[in-house]
Amino acid sequence: MIRDNFFEKTHCDRCKKPLNGARIMSMYNQDCLCMDCKLEESKRKDYPKAVEAERKAVAKGNYNFKGIGL
Repeated sequence: MIRDNFFEKTHCDRCKKPLNGARIMSMYNQDCLCMDCKLEESKRKDYPKAVEAERKAVAKGNYNFKGIGL
């Protein structure tokens, strides 16, 4: 069994700031993000493409989608 350490992380994978209990997965890869980095990510021009790819993967039963890549 693969261990998922998403909830064990203490710092953002992008900016390295403390997560302080709030975290979310990137739409582009499997980075664990703070809310500030998530907000910046959501402003990217290709963000809707990443969201749609995630939605399609989940609809097919892939709950471990690795994202479209940065």
